[in-house]
Amino acid sequence: MNKMLYFIIGCIICSCSHSPQNDRSVISEMDTNFIFKGDSIIEDSNKVLFDRSLYGEETDPYGVYNKPEGIVPDAETAVRICEAILFPIYGENNVLSQKPYEVIKVNNRYWFISGTLPKNANIEGGVFHIVLDKTDGKTCSLWHEK
Repeated sequence: MNKMLYFIIGCIICSCSHSPQNDRSVISEMDTNFIFKGDSIIEDSNKVLFDRSLYGEETDPYGVYNKPEGIVPDAETAVRICEAILFPIYGENNVLSQKPYEVIKVNNRYWFISGTLPKNANIEGGVFHIVLDKTDGKTCSLWHEK
């Protein structure tokens, strides 16, 4: 099963590397911090399972997925991830205007982060709320009050 998974992932990576978007001459002219390798489609999603149980010592030598404190170990990291997710959705100025954020660790597994509104201001509107899984950084829930 693991060999098949690696084979499929390898095929996906190889197929993406032959697209015109990956021409190094084009990329070197751009001022960017990343290289977009294109979109990929997996025909049978049941063949590729991104399950943390697949990460043993041989595939996760640094123990990234087996850290007891999780990939999101503290409130500061949770806030940085939260902002990276929320800025493109709600706008950077909107999200930053909701500081100070309220951050709660729930059941030692989830980070619940929400914005705040000034107490004395007569402002209509609501705040964002986001829940991140501390073990792997996944967004569990995201919403904004009106």
